[in-house]
Amino acid sequence: MRQVVRWTVIFLSIGLLAAGGYWYYRLRAATTGGESGTYTQVVTVQQGSLSSTVTVVGQVEAIQHSQLTFSRMSGSARLQTLEVRAGHVVTAGQVLATIDATPYQQTYEQALSDLRAAEEALATLTAPPTSLQIAQADLAVTKAEVQLRQAQDALEALLHPDIADLEADVAAAESALAKARAELLSRQQDTAAKDQLARLITAEATPTALYNRLAAETYSDAYYQDRLELAYNRMMDAQDSRVTNQLQAQINVRKAERTLAEARTALAEAQAGPDSTPAGALALAKARLAVQEAEVALLEAQQTRTRLDAGPDAAELAAA
Repeated sequence: MRQVVRWTVIFLSIGLLAAGGYWYYRLRAATTGGESGTYTQVVTVQQGSLSSTVTVVGQVEAIQHSQLTFSRMSGSARLQTLEVRAGHVVTAGQVLATIDATPYQQTYEQALSDLRAAEEALATLTAPPTSLQIAQADLAVTKAEVQLRQAQDALEALLHPDIADLEADVAAAESALAKARAELLSRQQDTAAKDQLARLITAEATPTALYNRLAAETYSDAYYQDRLELAYNRMMDAQDSRVTNQLQAQINVRKAERTLAEARTALAEAQAGPDSTPAGALALAKARLAVQEAEVALLEAQQTRTRLDAGPDAAELAAA
C-alpha cells in the first residue's frame, strides 16, 4: 500500500513539473514574440468578475455625530427606554431613547400659566379705563379731599381754638345744670310728683309679689317656665319705671354737672394752649399725623386718577 502511495506522489510531481515547464515555455515565447514582433499569444475571451481589495489600518469617524445627555429635572426625570446601542446605524427622525415627561409637562404647564397671567396683566394695562373706574377714581379723590379738610379743621381748632364759642358752651352748661337742680328740688317738694312715685311703688309691688310666689314653686314644665319668665319681665318693667321716676331728676343733675366740667376744662386748655397738658400735646400730635396721612391719601388718589387718563407708561408695559 505504501508503495502505491509513493508512486502516486512521484507521478503527480512529474506532472506538475511538466505543466510548469510548459507554462514557462509559453510565457517566454509570448514575451519574446512581443518584443520582436514575430510571436503572438492568443487567449480565449471569457466572461467573469474582477475584484479588487484594499486593506488599510485606521480609525473610522462619522460625518455627523451628537453627544446625547439626559439630565434629571428636580431629581424626577428618568430615562425610560434606550432603543439603540453603540455602533448601531441610525436614520434621521429615528427615536433613540425616551425619558419620563412628567416633570417637563409640569414645567410646561407652569410656564403656560405664567404666560396667561402675563397676557392678562398686559391686556389690563393696555385696556382703556371704563366709566366705572373713572367714577370710582373721582370719588376717591373727593373723599380724600373731604378727609383732608376735616383733619386740617381739627388741627386748626387745636392750634387756634374759638374762645368765644368755648365760653358760650360753659355758659350753656351752667344754665342746664341750674335747670336740672331746680327740677330736682321741685320734684322733691311737689305733691303730685310724690303721689306719682307712690303709685309706681304700688304698681311695682304686684308683679314683684307674683314673681316671688312663682319662683317659690317647684314646677319645671315648659308652661311654668313661661309664666315665670313673663312675671319676671313685668316686675322689671315696673321697677324700671319707679327708678326712672325716682332718680331721673338726680341723673339729669349729674349729667349737667359732667357737661359743665368738660366745657370748663376745654376752655381752660384752650386759653393755656394745646401743649399745656400731656393730653393736649398728644391730641395735637395725633391731629398733625392725621393731616399728613390725609395729604398722602389725597396724593395717591390724584395719581391714580391721572394714570387712568395717561394710560400705562413704558416701564409698566416692558415689565408686563
